[in-house]
Amino acid sequence: MLLAHPDEDPAAAAWVDLCEPTVEELGRIRTATGLRVPDLAQISEIESTSRLAFENGAYYLSTSFVAPRPDGDLVMVPVGFVLSGRVLLTMRFGPVAALDAAHEAAAAQGVRTAEEAFLLILETVVDRAADKLEVAGVTCDQLSATRFVPAVGRGSGAT
Repeated sequence: MLLAHPDEDPAAAAWVDLCEPTVEELGRIRTATGLRVPDLAQISEIESTSRLAFENGAYYLSTSFVAPRPDGDLVMVPVGFVLSGRVLLTMRFGPVAALDAAHEAAAAQGVRTAEEAFLLILETVVDRAADKLEVAGVTCDQLSATRFVPAVGRGSGAT
């Protein structure tokens, strides 16, 4: 699936998102942008030296996002970014809610440049992670309060 902002034409878009792209979609974007578009094998590379590169005026970054599966378990989804002066390409090989939320924000805010799109994605990812950490903190506090309460009738050691 291919999504683009603000224009659906990949040659004119500031952000093109490829979700589980086909070989044809990768080729179409390569032709439209003139950029090397990494595939799943390249984005999944685990060596740290393969995670960040600068090539022909574009930054290439690969990482993994944690995403829930339909059964509730979590899975690591490979995600790649190509940031050039004209366009941001994202390639993801599974559903990533943060990128879906960033698309909604991009449509609402009218993203005009690759840099704006990249910053919007970073902001969305950080905001969503902060929300999840806040919920986890509350859950830990509640669990701690129920498990580590002094027993009634036992001395606390204080006199």
